[in-house]
Amino acid sequence: MVYFSSDSHFGHKAIIKYRDSFSSIEEHDNHILERMSKLTKRDDLFILGDFLFDCDKFEWYLKEISKMPLKVKLVFGNHDSLKLYTQNIAKNIELQLPLFSYKSMWVSHCPIHPNELRNRVANIHGHLHNAVLDDDRYFDVGLDKNNYEFVSLDYIKTKINYNERIEQSKTEKSLESVYGSFKNIASNLNEKTVNKDFWKKEKENIENIVKQGKEERKSMEMSFNKLHKKFNMNIDFDIDIDYDSGIGTSDEKYITGDIINEEVTRL
Repeated sequence: MVYFSSDSHFGHKAIIKYRDSFSSIEEHDNHILERMSKLTKRDDLFILGDFLFDCDKFEWYLKEISKMPLKVKLVFGNHDSLKLYTQNIAKNIELQLPLFSYKSMWVSHCPIHPNELRNRVANIHGHLHNAVLDDDRYFDVGLDKNNYEFVSLDYIKTKINYNERIEQSKTEKSLESVYGSFKNIASNLNEKTVNKDFWKKEKENIENIVKQGKEERKSMEMSFNKLHKKFNMNIDFDIDIDYDSGIGTSDEKYITGDIINEEVTRL
């Protein structure tokens, strides 16, 4: 299985001031190491930063982890030792980029700015400890937030409504393509008559987009109405769509790929 965690703070004595359920750094670190030792060779554990402090037992921690069967994928945080960059570490630890995409989600130590989520559906992160980020697109895998347990990928997907967000993202991408088609149409409005080959190409583009999606009719209708208003144009469409199968067999008239009139005029 795939698990996520963050902010183990191995060897960081000051962390005990904030994690008062532990009486010493030794008790704290052994508790986390014991959890790690229970994972198997089939398990991947993403540790999202603040993993290992620059301390006297630095090599000891790496040696203990190297005995474990799991695979660790490590993202660096602001409290990690620079030695992790410069010397050989445990054979079962694989260094990761500070920010990378994983299954359409951003993975990082600190949460990234919402404007930088772009076309990803969520951000898996750590760093915040007990601070709360009130946005359901973010999931904090820090130990403080998760009772000092590792969080499975399946659990994260459930909590963020992953499947729904993926479908929504696909719809948005499809609509972006439709916007592009309409922008092409709008750019040709200065011509009284648009070339038939142009309309044929645009018709095929829109038909393909419609066939790929299973978007709800109301949502698509609203989107196209916005397009019509945005470009201030009168376009008559006539594609028959079966929204259950994604194949154009329905008798319902909804979106048009067949441009009835070759002329496009402003309202």
